[in-house]
Amino acid sequence: MFRSTARRLAAARATVRLPDALSKQLVGAEGGVEEIMSVKGPVFSTSVVAGTMAAKKAANFIPLHLPQGGLEKCDFEIVLNDPKTEVIITCNTSMGSGASDTEAMTGATAAALTVYDMCKSVSKEGLLIKQVELLSGDSASATPNAEEPKSKGAGSSGSQQQSGSQTRLAASRPRESPEDSMRTRTASATQKPSQKDTDTKVRDKLGELIEQIQKEEAAARRGTK
Repeated sequence: MFRSTARRLAAARATVRLPDALSKQLVGAEGGVEEIMSVKGPVFSTSVVAGTMAAKKAANFIPLHLPQGGLEKCDFEIVLNDPKTEVIITCNTSMGSGASDTEAMTGATAAALTVYDMCKSVSKEGLLIKQVELLSGDSASATPNAEEPKSKGAGSSGSQQQSGSQTRLAASRPRESPEDSMRTRTASATQKPSQKDTDTKVRDKLGELIEQIQKEEAAARRGTK
């Protein structure tokens, strides 16, 4: 069997609703990216660090999660909706092999929790983690480490070729004429005795044994007299 080392991509999104008091604390930054400056520091930047750390350690606190490979990529995109009342956090992950959807969900969740933790001192009223959802978890950029069948069609055509070769092999055998077939059946019938002949031979053999035993008993009686 051939094993494919396909890079598995995943994306998850978490949405945090902001109260009005936090919306007023948004400050501009380079490149037009807005940030919330709390008493603990920059909220969005810290949430990216926390989400990355959580995604890398997802298997440590999810007991039955067994990652197939190491996390190769973990990046975040944090945007505000138009009324600036919600923070939309998107976590993109990829692994060398195996699915990375759990890591993406973990990263997005940890980033949202960090936003909540750093903003709750300002106001808890209206501060809400609305939802965490998986956006995609498909494999991409397949890099096989050995030659693999090109497609399922190739496999089916191979089986068709094999069956075709067997058909050609059967067709290449000379077809038996009716006379030869009759002679073959006659020869097999003469070689294998029928059940009736076998029963007759058994009865004859038993008759001979009974007759011999009777003769021996008669001779024994005459000898005793």
